Amino acid sequence: MYQISTPLAPAAIGPYCQAVAKRDTLYVSGCIGLDAKTMQLEAGLEAQTDKALHNMVEILRAGGSSIDRVMKVTVFLTDMAHFARANEVFSKYFGDHKPARACVAVKQLPKNALFELDAIAEIGSKAAGTVSTPLAPAAIGPYCQAVAKDAALYVSGCIGLDAKTMQLEAGLEAQTDKALHNMVEILRTGGSSIDKVMKVTVFLTDMAHFARANEVFSKYFRQCRSTMAMMGAR
Repeated sequence: MYQISTPLAPAAIGPYCQAVAKRDTLYVSGCIGLDAKTMQLEAGLEAQTDKALHNMVEILRAGGSSIDRVMKVTVFLTDMAHFARANEVFSKYFGDHKPARACVAVKQLPKNALFELDAIAEIGSKAAGTVSTPLAPAAIGPYCQAVAKDAALYVSGCIGLDAKTMQLEAGLEAQTDKALHNMVEILRTGGSSIDKVMKVTVFLTDMAHFARANEVFSKYFRQCRSTMAMMGAR
Protein backbone atom coordinates (compact mmCIF):
# COMPACT_ATOMS: atom_id res chain seq x y z
CA MET A 1 0.00 0.00 0.00
CA TYR A 2 1.27 3.48 -0.79
CA GLN A 3 -0.04 7.03 -0.63
CA ILE A 4 -0.77 9.27 -3.62
CA SER A 5 -0.08 13.00 -3.58
CA THR A 6 -0.28 15.69 -6.25
CA PRO A 7 0.00 19.50 -6.00
CA LEU A 8 -2.59 19.74 -8.81
CA ALA A 9 -5.34 18.89 -6.32
CA PRO A 10 -5.96 20.52 -2.92
CA ALA A 11 -3.83 19.31 -0.03
CA ALA A 12 -5.67 17.24 2.57
CA ILE A 13 -7.35 19.43 5.20
CA GLY A 14 -7.07 16.80 7.92
CA PRO A 15 -5.08 13.72 9.00
CA TYR A 16 -5.50 11.83 5.74
CA CYS A 17 -4.00 11.69 2.24
CA GLN A 18 -5.43 12.38 -1.23
CA ALA A 19 -5.51 8.69 -2.17
CA VAL A 20 -4.12 5.27 -1.33
CA ALA A 21 -3.14 2.62 -3.89
CA LYS A 22 -3.21 -1.09 -3.08
CA ARG A 23 -2.31 -3.57 -5.80
CA ASP A 24 -4.72 -2.81 -8.66
CA THR A 25 -7.11 -0.52 -6.74
CA LEU A 26 -7.00 3.19 -5.97
CA TYR A 27 -9.02 4.61 -3.06
CA VAL A 28 -9.58 8.36 -3.48
CA SER A 29 -10.43 10.59 -0.51
CA GLY A 30 -13.44 12.88 -0.53
CA CYS A 31 -13.04 15.77 -3.00
CA ILE A 32 -14.77 19.12 -2.59
CA GLY A 33 -14.70 22.25 -4.74
CA LEU A 34 -11.50 23.77 -3.37
CA ASP A 35 -8.99 25.49 -5.63
CA ALA A 36 -5.66 23.68 -5.31
CA LYS A 37 -3.64 26.92 -5.21
CA THR A 38 -5.78 29.25 -3.12
CA MET A 39 -7.53 26.54 -1.03
CA GLN A 40 -10.66 28.63 -1.41
CA LEU A 41 -14.07 27.12 -2.15
CA GLU A 42 -15.65 27.86 -5.53
CA ALA A 43 -18.94 29.77 -5.50
CA GLY A 44 -22.16 27.90 -6.23
CA LEU A 45 -23.17 24.27 -6.72
CA GLU A 46 -22.15 23.82 -10.34
CA ALA A 47 -18.75 25.46 -9.85
CA GLN A 48 -18.07 23.40 -6.72
CA THR A 49 -19.16 20.16 -8.40
CA ASP A 50 -16.97 20.90 -11.41
CA LYS A 51 -13.93 21.73 -9.27
CA ALA A 52 -14.43 18.66 -7.04
CA LEU A 53 -14.52 16.42 -10.11
CA HIS A 54 -11.51 18.21 -11.58
CA ASN A 55 -9.61 17.58 -8.34
CA MET A 56 -10.59 13.92 -8.44
CA VAL A 57 -9.34 13.63 -12.04
CA GLU A 58 -5.94 15.01 -11.01
CA ILE A 59 -5.67 12.55 -8.12
CA LEU A 60 -6.71 9.66 -10.36
CA ARG A 61 -4.05 10.65 -12.89
CA ALA A 62 -1.40 10.89 -10.17
CA GLY A 63 -2.38 7.40 -9.01
CA GLY A 64 -2.08 5.88 -12.48
CA SER A 65 -5.81 5.76 -13.16
CA SER A 66 -8.43 7.84 -14.98
CA ILE A 67 -12.10 8.76 -14.75
CA ASP A 68 -13.13 5.97 -17.14
CA ARG A 69 -11.64 3.45 -14.69
CA VAL A 70 -13.63 4.60 -11.67
CA MET A 71 -15.63 1.65 -10.30
CA LYS A 72 -17.54 3.15 -7.35
CA VAL A 73 -18.43 6.69 -6.30
CA THR A 74 -20.20 8.06 -3.25
CA VAL A 75 -21.71 11.52 -3.69
CA PHE A 76 -22.65 13.72 -0.75
CA LEU A 77 -25.04 16.65 -1.17
CA THR A 78 -26.20 19.13 1.46
CA ASP A 79 -29.56 19.32 -0.32
CA MET A 80 -31.11 16.52 -2.41
CA ALA A 81 -32.85 19.24 -4.42
CA HIS A 82 -29.40 19.69 -6.04
CA PHE A 83 -29.46 16.10 -7.38
CA ALA A 84 -30.32 16.93 -11.02
CA ARG A 85 -27.97 19.93 -11.28
CA ALA A 86 -25.07 17.97 -9.81
CA ASN A 87 -25.84 15.09 -12.18
CA GLU A 88 -25.48 17.40 -15.17
CA VAL A 89 -21.92 18.30 -14.19
CA PHE A 90 -21.17 14.70 -13.20
CA SER A 91 -22.26 13.54 -16.66
CA LYS A 92 -19.90 15.95 -18.40
CA TYR A 93 -16.94 14.27 -16.71
CA PHE A 94 -18.05 10.66 -16.86
CA GLY A 95 -19.61 10.73 -20.34
CA ASP A 96 -20.57 7.20 -21.38
CA HIS A 97 -18.73 5.63 -18.44
CA LYS A 98 -21.17 4.57 -15.71
CA PRO A 99 -19.61 3.66 -12.33
CA ALA A 100 -21.52 2.20 -9.42
CA ARG A 101 -22.73 5.06 -7.22
CA ALA A 102 -24.53 6.04 -4.04
CA CYS A 103 -25.82 9.59 -3.46
CA VAL A 104 -26.67 10.84 0.02
CA ALA A 105 -27.92 14.12 1.48
CA VAL A 106 -26.00 15.16 4.59
CA LYS A 107 -26.37 17.98 7.11
CA GLN A 108 -22.97 19.59 6.49
CA LEU A 109 -19.74 19.07 4.56
CA PRO A 110 -16.17 20.28 5.26
CA LYS A 111 -15.62 24.00 4.60
CA ASN A 112 -19.43 24.26 4.20
CA ALA A 113 -19.14 22.77 0.72
CA LEU A 114 -22.31 21.87 -1.18
CA PHE A 115 -20.90 18.78 -2.93
CA GLU A 116 -18.36 16.09 -2.14
CA LEU A 117 -17.45 12.75 -3.70
CA ASP A 118 -15.00 9.96 -3.08
CA ALA A 119 -14.09 7.13 -5.43
CA ILE A 120 -12.66 3.67 -5.89
CA ALA A 121 -10.84 3.20 -9.19
CA GLU A 122 -8.91 0.46 -10.93
CA ILE A 123 -5.25 0.65 -11.88
CA GLY A 124 -3.20 -1.88 -13.81
CA SER A 125 -4.15 -3.82 -16.93
CA LYS A 126 -7.24 -5.77 -15.84
CA ALA A 127 -10.52 -4.09 -16.79
CA ALA A 128 -13.68 -3.94 -14.66
CA GLY A 129 -17.13 -4.71 -16.10
CA THR A 130 -20.58 -3.27 -15.42
CA VAL A 131 -23.50 -5.34 -14.13
CA SER A 132 -27.12 -4.82 -15.17
CA THR A 133 -30.38 -6.65 -14.49
CA PRO A 134 -34.03 -5.76 -15.25
CA LEU A 135 -34.99 -7.46 -11.97
CA ALA A 136 -33.72 -4.41 -10.06
CA PRO A 137 -34.62 -0.75 -10.74
CA ALA A 138 -32.73 1.00 -13.53
CA ALA A 139 -30.22 3.63 -12.43
CA ILE A 140 -31.84 7.05 -11.94
CA GLY A 141 -28.67 8.97 -12.82
CA PRO A 142 -25.37 8.67 -14.70
CA TYR A 143 -24.24 5.44 -13.04
CA CYS A 144 -24.81 1.67 -13.26
CA GLN A 145 -26.25 -0.93 -10.89
CA ALA A 146 -22.86 -2.46 -10.08
CA VAL A 147 -19.27 -2.87 -11.24
CA ALA A 148 -17.34 -6.15 -11.06
CA LYS A 149 -13.56 -6.23 -10.72
CA ASP A 150 -11.65 -9.47 -10.18
CA ALA A 151 -13.16 -11.02 -7.03
CA ALA A 152 -15.01 -7.84 -5.94
CA LEU A 153 -18.46 -6.51 -6.81
CA TYR A 154 -19.23 -2.84 -6.11
CA VAL A 155 -23.01 -2.34 -5.86
CA SER A 156 -24.64 1.07 -6.22
CA GLY A 157 -26.96 2.49 -3.60
CA CYS A 158 -30.27 0.60 -3.47
CA ILE A 159 -33.56 2.18 -2.38
CA GLY A 160 -37.07 0.76 -2.12
CA LEU A 161 -38.12 1.24 -5.74
CA ASP A 162 -40.16 -1.36 -7.58
CA ALA A 163 -38.19 -2.50 -10.64
CA LYS A 164 -41.24 -2.47 -12.94
CA THR A 165 -43.15 0.61 -11.84
CA MET A 166 -40.15 2.62 -10.54
CA GLN A 167 -42.41 3.69 -7.68
CA LEU A 168 -41.25 3.83 -4.08
CA GLU A 169 -42.78 1.36 -1.64
CA ALA A 170 -44.83 2.79 1.24
CA GLY A 171 -43.30 2.82 4.72
CA LEU A 172 -39.94 2.05 6.25
CA GLU A 173 -40.21 -1.74 6.45
CA ALA A 174 -41.50 -2.08 2.90
CA GLN A 175 -38.79 0.21 1.52
CA THR A 176 -36.06 -1.58 3.47
CA ASP A 177 -37.29 -4.95 2.24
CA LYS A 178 -37.48 -3.80 -1.37
CA ALA A 179 -34.04 -2.16 -1.24
CA LEU A 180 -32.52 -5.39 0.06
CA HIS A 181 -34.45 -7.42 -2.52
CA ASN A 182 -33.04 -5.18 -5.26
CA MET A 183 -29.54 -5.64 -3.89
CA VAL A 184 -29.98 -9.42 -3.90
CA GLU A 185 -30.96 -9.36 -7.59
CA ILE A 186 -27.92 -7.25 -8.48
CA LEU A 187 -25.63 -9.51 -6.46
CA ARG A 188 -27.04 -12.58 -8.21
CA THR A 189 -26.52 -11.02 -11.65
CA GLY A 190 -22.96 -10.13 -10.70
CA GLY A 191 -22.22 -13.73 -9.73
CA SER A 192 -22.39 -13.13 -5.99
CA SER A 193 -24.90 -13.56 -3.16
CA ILE A 194 -25.89 -11.96 0.12
CA ASP A 195 -23.73 -14.39 2.12
CA LYS A 196 -20.68 -13.03 0.28
CA VAL A 197 -21.29 -9.38 1.15
CA MET A 198 -18.28 -7.97 3.00
CA LYS A 199 -19.27 -4.36 3.65
CA VAL A 200 -22.58 -2.50 3.74
CA THR A 201 -23.26 1.19 4.36
CA VAL A 202 -26.83 1.97 5.44
CA PHE A 203 -28.32 5.48 5.26
CA LEU A 204 -31.43 6.38 7.27
CA THR A 205 -33.28 9.69 7.23
CA ASP A 206 -34.09 9.19 10.92
CA MET A 207 -31.94 7.18 13.36
CA ALA A 208 -35.13 6.45 15.30
CA HIS A 209 -35.73 3.90 12.50
CA PHE A 210 -32.56 2.02 13.44
CA ALA A 211 -34.17 -0.93 15.23
CA ARG A 212 -36.99 -1.38 12.69
CA ALA A 213 -34.59 -1.32 9.76
CA ASN A 214 -32.32 -3.79 11.56
CA GLU A 215 -35.20 -6.26 11.90
CA VAL A 216 -35.70 -6.37 8.14
CA PHE A 217 -31.95 -6.37 7.55
CA SER A 218 -31.60 -9.42 9.80
CA LYS A 219 -34.12 -11.40 7.75
CA TYR A 220 -31.84 -11.12 4.73
CA PHE A 221 -28.52 -11.44 6.58
CA ARG A 222 -29.51 -14.40 8.75
CA GLN A 223 -26.13 -16.12 8.95
CA CYS A 224 -23.81 -13.74 7.13
CA ARG A 225 -22.45 -10.94 9.32
CA SER A 226 -20.88 -8.38 7.03
CA THR A 227 -19.15 -5.25 8.26
CA MET A 228 -21.58 -2.33 8.38
CA ALA A 229 -21.75 1.40 8.87
CA MET A 230 -25.11 3.04 9.56
CA MET A 231 -25.73 6.76 9.65
CA GLY A 232 -28.57 9.22 9.72
CA ALA A 233 -28.52 11.23 6.51
CA ARG A 234 -30.38 14.46 5.99
